[in-house]
Amino acid sequence: MTQPQPNADQLARYLDRVLPPNTDFIPPATNEPLVNVAVQIAKIRLNPMSAETMERIEARMLESFAIVIPPKPVALSVRRRTAPVLLRWAAAVALIFVLFLGGTTALSASSVPGEFLYPVKRTVESLEITLAGTSEQRISVYLTHAQRRVEE
Repeated sequence: MTQPQPNADQLARYLDRVLPPNTDFIPPATNEPLVNVAVQIAKIRLNPMSAETMERIEARMLESFAIVIPPKPVALSVRRRTAPVLLRWAAAVALIFVLFLGGTTALSASSVPGEFLYPVKRTVESLEITLAGTSEQRISVYLTHAQRRVEE
């Protein structure tokens, strides 16, 4: 009967026991073929690379990375488009409100007591009195209102 294959964690623990990390100790061959390959790789002594070689390799890797994976565009365009759309809607609503209010005010100017727009006319007249700055301007507004009442 054959032995079951060890899983990756078991193999890693066994490899750490046979070939301890951060040491120069190289054990003799074992019965595990993957550990034997790791032992053979550990026996290879590489000369350290110069700083220039490392910089060249890094530059080539970064160049290849930029070609394979181009930088993604920044998603600021969504915010730039959102604000003007909201601003346009707000401006449209404000314009409709001003036109409606202005039209209603103009129509209410000729209304008489008992008509639907007469309260709007009274509100506009109260607003005119409130906005009059000096007492002379208020007197003038009162006289204008009195003259309208006579004409009604």
